[in-house]
Amino acid sequence: MTVYGGDTIGGPAGFTYTAIFLAGDREQLLETLAEARFSGWVGPQEGDWVVAIPSRPHGAVAGAKMTAADVAQQVSAATGAGALAGTVDNDKLLTLWAYNAGKDAGEYISDPQIARPGDDEAGFEPEGSENAPFMAAACGVPESAEALEELLAEELGESTNESERLTAIVRLLGLPDWIVAASSLPKDVPGGPRAKEFTKLGAGKEGVAGAVSGAVKGIVRKKA
Repeated sequence: MTVYGGDTIGGPAGFTYTAIFLAGDREQLLETLAEARFSGWVGPQEGDWVVAIPSRPHGAVAGAKMTAADVAQQVSAATGAGALAGTVDNDKLLTLWAYNAGKDAGEYISDPQIARPGDDEAGFEPEGSENAPFMAAACGVPESAEALEELLAEELGESTNESERLTAIVRLLGLPDWIVAASSLPKDVPGGPRAKEFTKLGAGKEGVAGAVSGAVKGIVRKKA
């Protein structure tokens, strides 16, 4: 099985995972992801949104060495809708990339010192909280901009982690929140979709051919 979280990002061991939240019709999104040669799992239609889980949390997850953020931007451009990609590293670092009709709607880094360990100028405070209005608009809830900015700007204490922040963010934005509880696929997700509701893509292909092409198996959240 392909396992997430091989690299230690810093601090106590925690969960590492990536999710791409895509607005639009699931069938159209599946076609667009297939064209991009995406490798991973595609969840069911949940309101206006579909969640795609890449086969790995970092690096290339589609053709042309596209990362999760690249996939979010390409699909957003193709659909003319919003998209949000997010990665949690060891529950200590949250990175977000938002797009609206393919245009950059802002990036967010919860802890620049963890994200850029060799950068002497990296600060302690989160970067990108000022992008909250653009991110909220990309997700179709511009009225949530002020509350989102507060969430993004908050410095977490020792008893809190980035999975908790991500949960609060996706709930505020009206996005599916089951990714935080998902441990592996294609198992049923506690409080989320059933196994049969997911589509597995390997380099854009479904079924056995996709599994061979993309090696799409494994754990969604890995605790290092």
